[in-house]
Amino acid sequence: MSTVAITGATGIFGKSLCARLQEDPAVERIVGVARRPFDPAAHGWTKMEFRSGDVLKPDQLDAAFAGADTVVHLAFTVLDRGMHPEQVRLVNVEGSANVFAAAVRAGVRRIVYASSIAAYGAWPDNPIPIPESHPTRGNPGFYYAEHKAEVEALLTAFEEQHRDVEVVRIRPCVVVGPNSVDLFRGPLPTPLVGIFLSRLLPTAFPDIGMAPLQFVHEDDVAEVFALAVTAPEVRGAFNLAGGGMMEAGDLAEALGAIRLPVPAGIAKVLVDVAYRARISPTGSAWIDMAAHPVIVDTTRARTVLGWVPKYDTRTALDDMLSRFRSTRPLARFLP
Repeated sequence: MSTVAITGATGIFGKSLCARLQEDPAVERIVGVARRPFDPAAHGWTKMEFRSGDVLKPDQLDAAFAGADTVVHLAFTVLDRGMHPEQVRLVNVEGSANVFAAAVRAGVRRIVYASSIAAYGAWPDNPIPIPESHPTRGNPGFYYAEHKAEVEALLTAFEEQHRDVEVVRIRPCVVVGPNSVDLFRGPLPTPLVGIFLSRLLPTAFPDIGMAPLQFVHEDDVAEVFALAVTAPEVRGAFNLAGGGMMEAGDLAEALGAIRLPVPAGIAKVLVDVAYRARISPTGSAWIDMAAHPVIVDTTRARTVLGWVPKYDTRTALDDMLSRFRSTRPLARFLP
């Protein structure tokens, strides 16, 4: 049985993964690493122990990773919420480098990293679907995609230097589900930014010219992370997405709203104004990701890991919207 250390254990991925590993007999011990204290027992996680750890403090990572067989790195700043760009990069890129170095010092046999399809970037020449072999070339100026691609480059160099460590990269599309409801407090990772704008125009869905998109349910993502932790031997990248894809019209239908064409330029101005007013946790760079499709091939996860997602793109979104409507006051504006 193994010991698994998880950075960002109480985030969207982390909550679902910890619940999944709690039930896995192959995992004996879970070390949840986070800056803020939390009580594993409150979540029903009897295998987990909390360890205070900041990805910018290597000594804390060394203490948290001691005795671990596998490190799962989930901690990452997704919505900057007014943070200075250099601070965001420090956490995302330098913090990741610290995690990988600490994992080596701890003698782990495997690192599982939460990347993203954003690492591929939204480019007009993207193939449909995108295989894992496609270059990761995140869009300049869009920090989330840039940082994901930069960390992947770090991992490539890391693998060359530490061939004895198995490195697994999980690249999900937009993740939705019960724990993702909190993202509705501000504009969502593109292409869900249109749903944020629908809060301003609740009877209409602002169509900003979004390309087709995929969603994946957080429980299905957790299943892949769990498989990546417990598989006897596994390396490489794995794309994740539910079956099928959605167009802007499909999103409007899911919301029960009427499509209202809105030029992307105007949408960007609205979001940037909201960002400066601290209504939005991030700026309009997310909207640029909607311009070109980033549709991925999930064959490798299905064949190598035996992954069978329980939700397709539409049902994954429906599950999150159902929870949103039942738990948020703004839900009364949605059908």
